[in-house]
Amino acid sequence: MGKLFIRGLDGFGYFLLVVATLVMVISILLQVFFRYAMNAPLYWSEEIARYAFVWLVFIGAAIASKRGAHIGVDYLVMHLPEIPKNILAIFVNLLVLFFISCVIYMSVGVIKSNITQLSPAMRIPMGYIYMAIPKGLGISFFYIVISLSKTIKDAYRSRFS
Repeated sequence: MGKLFIRGLDGFGYFLLVVATLVMVISILLQVFFRYAMNAPLYWSEEIARYAFVWLVFIGAAIASKRGAHIGVDYLVMHLPEIPKNILAIFVNLLVLFFISCVIYMSVGVIKSNITQLSPAMRIPMGYIYMAIPKGLGISFFYIVISLSKTIKDAYRSRFS
């Protein structure tokens, strides 16, 4: 069940990445074509590309969380013995989970207060754009919980083996 959930989460994340990238690239290409070939620029293409990029960033950050690809200063950590290294990794993961929880909680208020505000060109409720925050960070939350459980298992094994 757990592996099936993770595979579904991966598929969902990658699907959103592909869709956001395609929307961004196609809208920019259409804008270039209509501006320079047709001499009639599209009024909505820059806006949709920007909103697709916002979704791309938050979903991409979630995928980077899964891969452990976020930037970190690990010089000190690399030189620690195994047990302190695991304790530090657990602490950092818990701190990141706390931060993500706070941002998700605060983003709900942002979404609620902006759901009636419409985007200038396409008239999309801005709350839909801001939903990228809890969606992307929610996926990150699950990936970090998985990483935390693996770290705890490794710490337990190294301590009692």
